[in-house]
Amino acid sequence: MQRLVDDNDSARQCSAEPPDAPSALVAAARAHLLEVGDGDEEFAAELFGEYVAMLTTGAAQLRQFASRNDLLALQQEAHSLKGATLSVGLPTLAAHFKDLEVHSRAGDRAAIDESVAAIVELAGAIADLHRTAGVEGHPCDGGV
Repeated sequence: MQRLVDDNDSARQCSAEPPDAPSALVAAARAHLLEVGDGDEEFAAELFGEYVAMLTTGAAQLRQFASRNDLLALQQEAHSLKGATLSVGLPTLAAHFKDLEVHSRAGDRAAIDESVAAIVELAGAIADLHRTAGVEGHPCDGGV
């Protein structure tokens, strides 16, 4: 239990960064998954690894759907990714997916392109942090 409290304190220290900075997102996910998993590091790392794989694949699909102007597929994939993102405790990132859903419904090409570009960039940065940090480390360094 003390480890979880220490991790939550560390996550708060990362809060000086913008809430949608990749390292702040990774720290928030780490704190959330540790809380959900009763402090089980292995559980948190496994779930976050699965999420990162889904996020990376989903971001690539969003880019494809946008390039084909497949608005329905964009809405559906954004909706799925929003749910997965909320389940790992990242409402700030989930808001990007919600925005993309709204822009897709409206057919706003400029806003769709902007949203997809932001999501692809964030997904890549989160995946890079996850890949380079491994399972251990300070959450500000992406240690999930």
